Amino acid sequence: MSYNDLQSVWKFPLEIVGEQELEVPYGATFLSLIAQNDLPTLYAQVDPDTDLKEKWCIYIRGTGHTIGREMTGASLFIGTISTHGGDLVWHVWRRVLSSPVVDKEGDKEEIV
Repeated sequence: MSYNDLQSVWKFPLEIVGEQELEVPYGATFLSLIAQNDLPTLYAQVDPDTDLKEKWCIYIRGTGHTIGREMTGASLFIGTISTHGGDLVWHVWRRVLSSPVVDKEGDKEEIV
């Protein structure tokens, strides 16, 4: 696997649901979370040329909603946004579900 020196910033629009999976290029670095057109939008720095992918689980909860154990520990809080003119406030976490493992010959395996 070669790491590209040229990086890009990609946006990943999210749904306002309790839990969703997001596939991103391997090695993606979270940059920011904003509300765009009343939807959560995640921005990440990525290597646009990599074929390797990893899966993130995104958790979204409104203020006052319960937070499950899956959202603590291995999950990373990434931000708070508001939608609908500030009437609704959402809190967002990310957990890596799987990443590729590359052996010495360059073959890849998916782990969960």
